[in-house]
Amino acid sequence: MSSYQYVTGTVRVTNALPGQKISVVLSGSDITWSSGDPLSRGTGISLSSDGGVAVPVSMFSVNGSTISVNTVSGGSTSTLSFTVNTSLATAVSPQFLSICSDSDPGVQVTFQFPGQQQVILSQTPIGIPWPQ
Repeated sequence: MSSYQYVTGTVRVTNALPGQKISVVLSGSDITWSSGDPLSRGTGISLSSDGGVAVPVSMFSVNGSTISVNTVSGGSTSTLSFTVNTSLATAVSPQFLSICSDSDPGVQVTFQFPGQQQVILSQTPIGIPWPQ
């Protein structure tokens, strides 16, 4: 049995333009981004767009504390919307997830645990109740 607790979460990005950078950052060291519980059928990490079209990214990176996405510059001037489905892992029993967005101006980033309301992220860390 795993000594970690895993929960899924959804990052939603809207109003991103070509060439912009999006970062979603976890504050603290007790909770990390994860691909899911390795002892079960983990959910993995996925990036998808509305309508199933390819998301034009030049870089997609996930480490313990940060999800980073750079959109491809040039080409279309249309805004981009996409979703990152991921898991979070912790060895403790947290009360809150402390999270913020360090993204280019104009990009809207939200986070949502299943069964909870979407929360708009800004550069100031916000505490979101940890699912029980």
